[in-house]
Amino acid sequence: MAQSTAGGTSSRRHTREHDVSSSSTATRYMDSEWETKEALRQRELEEARARAAQMEKTMRWWSDCTANWREKWSKVRNERNKAREEAKVLKTKLEIATKDANTFKHDSQELELQNEQLKREMEKIHTILLKHAGQFDRQIITILESDPRLRDALGVDELLEVYNNAEHNEKSVLPSAHQESVPPHTLYDGGNLKVESRDTGHDRDIEEYVLQGAVPKHAVELYKEGSLGSLDTDIAKLVVDTVTMQDSVDVRQSSVDIANEDVLVQKMSVLRLKLDEATETISTQKEEKSFLRRSMEKLKVEVIELRERCDQLQQSKAETTKELLELKDRFQKELNAAQADLMDETSNREGMDRRLSDLRTELEKLQAENAAEWGKRERLETEKISLERENKQLRNELRDLQERVETRRVRPVSTTDTESALVQQELLERNKELLELKHVHAKLKKILAEKTTELSHASRRSEQYESEVRRLRARVEELKKELASAQDEVDVATSNVRKLQRANEDLLEQLQSANVRLEHFRNRIQRTTCATDSSRSSYHSENNDLNGKEYNNGSGNDDDDNDYNVGNENENDNDASSTSADDNTEELDEDYDYTAVADRKIKKRKQRVETAQQPNSSVDSTNAEISCGISEKFVIEDL
Repeated sequence: MAQSTAGGTSSRRHTREHDVSSSSTATRYMDSEWETKEALRQRELEEARARAAQMEKTMRWWSDCTANWREKWSKVRNERNKAREEAKVLKTKLEIATKDANTFKHDSQELELQNEQLKREMEKIHTILLKHAGQFDRQIITILESDPRLRDALGVDELLEVYNNAEHNEKSVLPSAHQESVPPHTLYDGGNLKVESRDTGHDRDIEEYVLQGAVPKHAVELYKEGSLGSLDTDIAKLVVDTVTMQDSVDVRQSSVDIANEDVLVQKMSVLRLKLDEATETISTQKEEKSFLRRSMEKLKVEVIELRERCDQLQQSKAETTKELLELKDRFQKELNAAQADLMDETSNREGMDRRLSDLRTELEKLQAENAAEWGKRERLETEKISLERENKQLRNELRDLQERVETRRVRPVSTTDTESALVQQELLERNKELLELKHVHAKLKKILAEKTTELSHASRRSEQYESEVRRLRARVEELKKELASAQDEVDVATSNVRKLQRANEDLLEQLQSANVRLEHFRNRIQRTTCATDSSRSSYHSENNDLNGKEYNNGSGNDDDDNDYNVGNENENDNDASSTSADDNTEELDEDYDYTAVADRKIKKRKQRVETAQQPNSSVDSTNAEISCGISEKFVIEDL
């Protein structure tokens, strides 16, 4: 019993030590697991930050794009509003012009009608005057009889009284003239006029006076129609003038004084001036009519131009609206495509995040289960070890008991029987305990096998999930690298474009300086050519002068010899100067040829550049311009 108690205490100590060691290993395992989880969380945080930065970049790009499109739309809207305002202004101008045109048309129609009426009246009066020249006085008198208003306005009654008094005076002064010529007796009885015909000479004078235009041709018909306007007043004045003229004619025939004739002539001149004024008014009316017609034509032309401009504006408006709609559709399609791409990316990312979160949760669960199973396994192993030790102890105790039994066989039966009975009972109890422990051990083995299989399956799943996570992370890293490379390419392209623009500007400046040098060089060539021409002309003039002097100075032998020597020297000098001038001209001609060749080369290269400047190859065209500028520079330097 003492041995059994000692074995129990030792087994308990062993279990305690094993529990302490297992707890230390568990704490270490938990610390390592915590570190791995922290590393994963840090990685996830870094990835989330990178994604957030990428999303910020994309959002900035989209905001820049939207701002650019808003600016473009604002510009297009401003242009559209300006076009609408211009169209409204043009419409108002067109309406005003149409109204003016209608008013001018109406005025011109009225003037044409008035002119036609006046022409008809003039023609009628001409025909009446030509047919009934002698009956004109009677018609006027009948008109005056029929129209009392006209008679009152003209003061015919007073004129008749004056005329009757003048006739009585003539009768008293000139009885002989009264006997020869019978004047018309005018009487006024109850407001009726009675006129008798004068002699034929007086009637002829009146007819000539009327035919000459003293009375306007449209006066009679206008008074018949009863129109009381400005023309009526003019005609009334003219009729009064005619009546006074008739009275003056009577006075001229009756009187002998020359002063009366002068007065009549003055009156005739006044009447002719009035007729001239009437003709001038008619001519001014005709000019106004022609001016109105011209203005009408101009207005029609302006209306046509305004209509054409309105049509053009409408066409341009339609084109701009079409372009705006096309741009809007394109922008909408691009926006929809971009939004769809973003939605797909976001959905994919959300799906990936969900999948990753699910996998992480499953991994955490599996890790927790694995840790629990490992703890159970360690516990079972510790229990197994403790049971094996207990079995060993029990076997040792059995051996001791058997030895005791063998040693005690010598003792009497009574003591041995009691002891054997006690030992057998202890053995039975220990056997029962062993059977129970074996049964528990078998159960634990089965559970351990099941848990190991589950652990293998879970480890396989975790390995698969880890491989998928690694593949996804590799894909994300590849996409990041591709995005960074694309951004680098864009930056390089922009830097190259800027460099090319700067190089293009530098080369354009070099081209301009080269063109300036070429112009200076051409000016120098022109100046040198002018100088050579002047030197040639001076050389020819000097030769002619020298030849004339030699011809005139041929008097003596010595003088001839001297002159001959001088002439030879002059000729040599002239030859030298002529050769030098020819050399200069040849050099200038060569320079001119070089410049012509250079111009041809430059023209050919410019043509090549123009052919190279296609709309789809802007960089090639800039390179061609650069090469052309460099070649022109080298040609200029060679020159």
